[in-house]
Amino acid sequence: MSATFIRSSNQLYIDADLDLKSKKITNLAPGVALTDGVNLDQLNSAVLGLNNTIHAPVADLAASKAIVSAGRLDKMVMLIETLGLYRFDAESVVVGNDNTVIRPTDVATDAEAGRWFKISAAITDHNNMSSIQGGAAAEYYHLTLAQYNALHAQETATTIGALINGAGAAAPNDTDVVATALAGGILQKITWTNIKAFLKTYFDTLYEKVANKDATGGYAGLTLFKINFKNAANTFTSFFTNANTAARTYTFQNKDGTIADTADIAAAITTQTIGTLGGVTAADKLVPVDADKFTFSDSAATNIWKKLTWLDLKKTIWAAFSGDATVSIAGVVTIANNAVSNAKLADMATQTFKGRNTAATGDPEDLSVATVKTMLGVNTRSYRAVPTGVVNGSNTVFTVAVLIVSGTEEIFKNGMLMNAGAGNDYTIAYAATTTITFATAPSSTPFTDVILINYSV
Repeated sequence: MSATFIRSSNQLYIDADLDLKSKKITNLAPGVALTDGVNLDQLNSAVLGLNNTIHAPVADLAASKAIVSAGRLDKMVMLIETLGLYRFDAESVVVGNDNTVIRPTDVATDAEAGRWFKISAAITDHNNMSSIQGGAAAEYYHLTLAQYNALHAQETATTIGALINGAGAAAPNDTDVVATALAGGILQKITWTNIKAFLKTYFDTLYEKVANKDATGGYAGLTLFKINFKNAANTFTSFFTNANTAARTYTFQNKDGTIADTADIAAAITTQTIGTLGGVTAADKLVPVDADKFTFSDSAATNIWKKLTWLDLKKTIWAAFSGDATVSIAGVVTIANNAVSNAKLADMATQTFKGRNTAATGDPEDLSVATVKTMLGVNTRSYRAVPTGVVNGSNTVFTVAVLIVSGTEEIFKNGMLMNAGAGNDYTIAYAATTTITFATAPSSTPFTDVILINYSV
């Protein structure tokens, strides 16, 4: 059957239900007006938008946590079985507790990790949603109970001090305002000028005003004035009081220790005894001379303070040195003859001799056996040593792993003494490893040459 078309014009209209007999309308244009029909593409778009707003119910908690980032959007709502209704916050970083806050399993790899938050009218659930990050970092949607109480407490005087922010003032100005509180915690303000005026009035009632504090009048005094001192145990009191029978003027001593007025105490100035000498502040003198004096406490005379010259001190100290060594007043030390024994000499290493190998006159030195042998011209002789090297008819170089004394070697090839020197049987280089170079390589055919060497080290 060929396709059926209905061509419409201004004359076509339908005034009753139209039965399409289970057929479909194809090539339907997208609807525009409110009364227009919509095609399948428009319907799918509408359903998709609905899915992005309300998520399909999930069977359990595990399935809700397994929803990948591509399947969830900010502010999406999802109903979780046995738990309730949750909303997704794409910006929150709150750690999940699998109840009021559910964390997706892919949060570690999600660049914009979010959380599912339980939607509830209960106050306790609202508190659990505190500290949810909103806009930028440190911007949050909700306040905790502690944060609310802190804000509410600003109106009480007991906590306002901890809530004042700003730069500190080194010195207050007269116009600065300080907070104070009346009974009941009602706040009031008072200027620094008023505080100073109050304090002046208060302290003026406690202390006598200072007047006539010049050279003639001094400070106002008290009749029968006493100063009391308590002992460390606070068990008795001592007094400093005025028992003068006539007017007196007391002058404090100068810093050099001189007392200006000694008329009343001259008879009391005598030689005194001391137990401990206090610290003395004076210029340093690194090298004393014989006329310089020192003070000391004489224990044989009830610790009377006496003096001693530097010369007398040296005589006393040096006289105490006797026996193997003596010291003169000039400080010269003299060692007695035959006073230095072997036990008093410095320790020596094993197989060491006392002597001197260094040129010119000088202190004794510790000499090794090798050094002494060299000094005496005595060398250690080795016989019939076999030098290191391959006898193959082509190798000419042989070595001995010691420094051979020059000219002491005797080299034999098959019992024949070789002659040293350029153009002769061999040449030799003396070093830590001595090298012997033959003019003709020792042969290995028809028999192997035997190389032996005698030498001194």
